[in-house]
Amino acid sequence: MLNQIDLSGNDLVGNIPTSFGNYMNLLSLDLSKNKLNGSIPRATLVLPGLSKVLNLSNNLFSGSLPEEIGSLENVVTIDISNNHISGNIPNDLQQLKALQTLNLSFNDLEGIVPTELENITNLYLQGNPKLCDELNFSCAVTKTKGKMIKIVVVSVLSAVLPIFLVFGTVVYLMRGKSKDKSSFQSSELLKGKPEMISYRELCLATQNFSSENLIGKGSFGTVYRGYLEQGIGIAVKVLNMERAGSVRSFLAECEALRNARHRNLVKLITSCSSIDFKHKEFLALVYEFLSNGSLDSWIHKHKLHVDGSGLTLIERLNIAIDVASVLDYLHNGYDFPIVHCDLKPSNIILSEDMTAKVGDFGLARLLMEESNNQSSSVTSSHVLKGSIGYVPPEYGLGRKATTAGDVYSFGVTLMELFTAKCSTDECFSGELNLIKWVRLAYPKDMNEIMDATLLELGSKLYHEEQEIDSTKQYDCFVDVMGVGLCCTADSPEKRGCMTDVLLELKMIKATLIQPSHGKHGNE
Repeated sequence: MLNQIDLSGNDLVGNIPTSFGNYMNLLSLDLSKNKLNGSIPRATLVLPGLSKVLNLSNNLFSGSLPEEIGSLENVVTIDISNNHISGNIPNDLQQLKALQTLNLSFNDLEGIVPTELENITNLYLQGNPKLCDELNFSCAVTKTKGKMIKIVVVSVLSAVLPIFLVFGTVVYLMRGKSKDKSSFQSSELLKGKPEMISYRELCLATQNFSSENLIGKGSFGTVYRGYLEQGIGIAVKVLNMERAGSVRSFLAECEALRNARHRNLVKLITSCSSIDFKHKEFLALVYEFLSNGSLDSWIHKHKLHVDGSGLTLIERLNIAIDVASVLDYLHNGYDFPIVHCDLKPSNIILSEDMTAKVGDFGLARLLMEESNNQSSSVTSSHVLKGSIGYVPPEYGLGRKATTAGDVYSFGVTLMELFTAKCSTDECFSGELNLIKWVRLAYPKDMNEIMDATLLELGSKLYHEEQEIDSTKQYDCFVDVMGVGLCCTADSPEKRGCMTDVLLELKMIKATLIQPSHGKHGNE
């Protein structure tokens, strides 16, 4: 006895055969993600046994919803989203007591939303601008968990317009006397990039921002994995608009990355400025998706390679060089240096080939030189926020952001990468912290602080089929920790610049992989 039909994700075309109405014992019917068109047959909706799912989403259906949809009294989920359904929502839907999820989003529905639908646990009506509640025919509405949210067109404009104005002001200040009055438009914001993506496209890509696609949370937003219709993987950072400073974070990130080009920067693809399904302001940044996740997950959450191994010494050294390289670029590759202000392992993402890329520029500051050679921030606020354990001590005294602050954060990250100890680890108490812990062990007791994973590898490290002896590995670790200590000096003036740090790390790697004379026949 057939009780389930799943033909989703094919290239089915044409109308739904009326013969589907003959399956009286059918519990679930899924025809989503095809190219079916025409109207929805009434016979398909007169299925007394249907008690699980009716999914006709992502097709080309048109016409109105048949009144017979109200006969599905036992169904739990109805999804007819992303079609071209028009007309009113049938009142009979109010009678479906078992219904828990109703998704009619992104159609052409109009008229009044039946009041009883607010009892449905998961109700999605976004993308139907002609819908309105019974009290206000000029508004579009959405009910989520029993709450009605209204917004008038004027309100939408008043919500979005300030973003345009604020961004224009920031750019004007950045350009000084320049005649280039850039505005907040995708062609200027992301020059050479695709047009700004729509909210609907992001909903489709992330499956309505499903918790299954959640890959991270930050100070100003939440990041979701998604796939565009072309199969392109993306990471969508949705700004938390209820968090103070989120708009400023969005603008800072856009401005920091709008002209940046470096292999070790997470690539910003496009952005979205819209209204979400709750009719609230929606801002999102769309980045390339990097499959190996954050550095933090490798250090502290025991993420491993396919063969079950963790990060080797050379991999960690390569990651450190990648990050140092992009910081050197940000600090010295522009007329105005860019200070990241929140460098830490969770903001370093690894690609499929383990290339490290730096992201999350929500706190970035662009600096310009004044006549007295003092660097100052062009942002409207000098209140600097960062992450505990990575913020340099001078910021706590009210000093403005400088490139030396990034150098300090890099030094802490470098120590964390090679010791696997978080800067805020609970083992540190009182005045003891990661930096002092490393300083106490340097240079004679380094085995006491080295990541246990590296100790387990011992002499098993190879480079281009050449074994690297444990003595060279130990010396490499000592040298790297020396760089970390130099970067985290209390006085900003005593820290090296990223150009020197990068050069030092490259020299350490060259020494590590250089063949040991006398141990190999080809030398």
